[in-house]
Amino acid sequence: AKTLYIDAEPSKSSGVICNHNYEWIVENEPTEDETGLLVEKCTKCGNIRSSQVIPAIKDDYGRCMYERTKQILRAKSGQTITIDIGYWDTLPKSFFEALANKRDITIKVKFMYKGKHYEFTVAPGQTIDTSLDYYGPEMLIQKYSAKEVKTK
Repeated sequence: AKTLYIDAEPSKSSGVICNHNYEWIVENEPTEDETGLLVEKCTKCGNIRSSQVIPAIKDDYGRCMYERTKQILRAKSGQTITIDIGYWDTLPKSFFEALANKRDITIKVKFMYKGKHYEFTVAPGQTIDTSLDYYGPEMLIQKYSAKEVKTK
């Protein structure tokens, strides 16, 4: 006899009843020439609930943004993480798509713009905009109420 769970469902990949435990993982690492793939996969049965394309890494900016995206996806539920993008003051759509898929964390983003330091926080449940390909500093300030911070 099999034990059935209230929130259990058959896995599409195996047909076995599973109380799914989904985590975002990198299925295929991106390269300079090829896109990669993030998948939300059950750690118990391997069922894939959703996926997201990772842009090809063509330069240092792409590598930096990819590492920041992985930081978001590896964060544990309830965790607050701080991401400092330094002088790269533009974030790609893929960054916000990853954040939209991980709504159980708080993220603080720090960046520089015109010689000033800014930061903003995105809390769980806060609306995440994924409509643009890139979010420049003025858009980050407007959409996410980024504030100038004084540094020592």
